[in-house]
Amino acid sequence: MKKTALFLALSLGGICAANAATQATSTVTISGDAVYSIEAQPAKILGTWLGKDANVGGFIVSNAGPIEGKAEVVFDGANMCRSESSTSPCYIDKTDPTKNILVYAEGLNWADATGFTTPVIQAGAKSTINMKATQEQTLKPGVYELTASVQVATN
Repeated sequence: MKKTALFLALSLGGICAANAATQATSTVTISGDAVYSIEAQPAKILGTWLGKDANVGGFIVSNAGPIEGKAEVVFDGANMCRSESSTSPCYIDKTDPTKNILVYAEGLNWADATGFTTPVIQAGAKSTINMKATQEQTLKPGVYELTASVQVATN
């Protein structure tokens, strides 16, 4: 009986391991009054045509700190694209950076040229950030990515 229970436990452990996540999230923790981390929303599959204001993807910012506060989300420099009149964050295809999707953070204000500040996030709470398309566009097939980090907001 003990051998059967041990075999069953080992088998179930193998099944659980086989069902492990196929995607990992890099988390950044900043020490200070509020402690923030950022993770990506689940990946989406989009068609080749994208409408203006369509939800492309986004992030979830968590505050694990003891107090409420604002977070500043900063985009990787490679994810800042120049459009006709300004520079904005963009999802890019790592194999062909000329393929991109210009986006904005729904309802959030720019903190500087490469990021934005969230509203106040309560301790232990999360804030969902939706990245929306700035324009209609036809997309070429590929895998588009947007990389961001988070830090305590200075304003």
